[in-house]
Amino acid sequence: MYVSLLFFFIFHPRIFTAFALAMISLFLISNAVYVVFQTQVPRPTLVPHTNWFVDKVIALYEIDNPYNCFPSLHCGTSTLTAAFWFVKKKYRTIAWIMALWAFGIILSTQFLKQHVLVDITGSLIAILLYFAFYKTLKLNTQA
Repeated sequence: MYVSLLFFFIFHPRIFTAFALAMISLFLISNAVYVVFQTQVPRPTLVPHTNWFVDKVIALYEIDNPYNCFPSLHCGTSTLTAAFWFVKKKYRTIAWIMALWAFGIILSTQFLKQHVLVDITGSLIAILLYFAFYKTLKLNTQA
């Protein structure tokens, strides 16, 4: 995400502006929901030292709290990042790679019990924000 923001900042300031506004909007909306509507994802009880993967998931759970889950910022920010690469046709290869990366992030939040399916609607919110800023700023899709 940060590399994408930096790239657009340097090479495509108008896309960067829309991208930054969409990200800021996503975070504002998410934090407003978090204040009013707390959500929590129940996580399984894991036995330490079962294997390397279980230990890594336990370490993840220690740094990632199981609340403030809707809308999912993991899913929303990754989807927005991928979506903004689709603005310019010459970046379609990067865009599809980023879309697959975002899909992997979305799947991983499900498999690691960081989010439930409803939380993925945060990605839908991100896409709606993308289209709103795309239309508002009339980004050039040619080239």
